[in-house]
Amino acid sequence: MIRVVGIAAGLVTAPGGTALATANAMDDSGEDDPRLVDCSADEFDQRRLGHPVFVAWFHATWCPTCLRQHRVLRELLADGVAGDPLVCRFDFDAEPELRQQLGVAEQSTLIRFRNGTETSRSRGETKPPRLRAFLEGP
Repeated sequence: MIRVVGIAAGLVTAPGGTALATANAMDDSGEDDPRLVDCSADEFDQRRLGHPVFVAWFHATWCPTCLRQHRVLRELLADGVAGDPLVCRFDFDAEPELRQQLGVAEQSTLIRFRNGTETSRSRGETKPPRLRAFLEGP
């Protein structure tokens, strides 16, 4: 049984009390930010090679950590991040081939690229200062 505990917050509770994000919870801002976009595996190489700083973010709509990451990433990008990274959100469940190609085993994984080359990874991070440091990278 899934119990709704706060639809405005975009959360439901699954058996055992685990909080889950609903599908519409990711887009609670009502704003479009050109630096945080949904992408498909077909766009990966074009986006990665077409932007000096590119971040591939593997999210899942049912992942509470991903929901928190979304809010933090949106806020950080709105405030401005050095290097002006493009963050592409890839659906963890819908992109198994891309996940395998990149060695991504968990949702809430971010992979940072500079000039097309991977520079760092982060998994499950939600703290704004740490995510800012990751986005700005070396």
